[in-house]
Amino acid sequence: MRPSQLPSIREFMARDHREDVDRLNGLLHSSGDAGLAREVPPIPFTGDIDSVEKGNCICLIGINPLWSAKQVKHVQEYRPAERMISRFRAGDERAYGEYIDSRLRYFDYEYANWGHFDKPASGYPELSFPNEDKRSVWKKHAFAMDIVPYFSRNTGSLDGKKVAKLAKTDPALKNHQRVMKDIISTTHPKIIHLNGSHSMHAFEKLLEPRLELQEGFDKYKLNFGDVEIGGIRTKIFAHNQYGRWPSNPKVGDWPLFIDAWRKWRR
Repeated sequence: MRPSQLPSIREFMARDHREDVDRLNGLLHSSGDAGLAREVPPIPFTGDIDSVEKGNCICLIGINPLWSAKQVKHVQEYRPAERMISRFRAGDERAYGEYIDSRLRYFDYEYANWGHFDKPASGYPELSFPNEDKRSVWKKHAFAMDIVPYFSRNTGSLDGKKVAKLAKTDPALKNHQRVMKDIISTTHPKIIHLNGSHSMHAFEKLLEPRLELQEGFDKYKLNFGDVEIGGIRTKIFAHNQYGRWPSNPKVGDWPLFIDAWRKWRR
């Protein structure tokens, strides 16, 4: 079975995402509104999980996708996705295939958020794929997922501790955890790349990886380790999210990270 056809993905996308978002917004933030967008369905994955090389790819995991104000995103991604999933939930099987194809081909479209994905992928060629660049690597050697698959205008509004707790009890987040585990078990990535402290915290609570904070990189919370998913142990590369503050790594830090990674692997 192709990874994109996993039953857990279909089950998740058949849910009433508006109802799920309304409930989660009240649970994930102390104010009662975590800022999750109900206008667009959640995304189970980003990138061609059917074409990545099994056992020779990187899985990037963040906390959740950012809701963009760019018109091209609304016209070409958000609104079509909402229409496709609405048709699917009304019984149109073809619409489900169209939606899955839109996620597989995400990086082929004009609306692909390279401003976000270029930062982590800038290091992937030197890390493991010397014949690729930061964009070509997404064709067969990288894909992405999020702990919370719903869009929001401010990812900082999510409470990482509440995310970890709810992912064990909330029906929608539990379903999505099955999606993540199933995709990882099917694609067997060689590295899981955790981008951001919120995603690190939630991942630790949910999957109990073995992580080691790297000496000299405390401010970035650079951790290396591994985790067992589906009976297979996978290496983990984790750090704070890219950004402009002192605790946020920059693209220029990649050579230092990779050097530390190679020393740790010896």
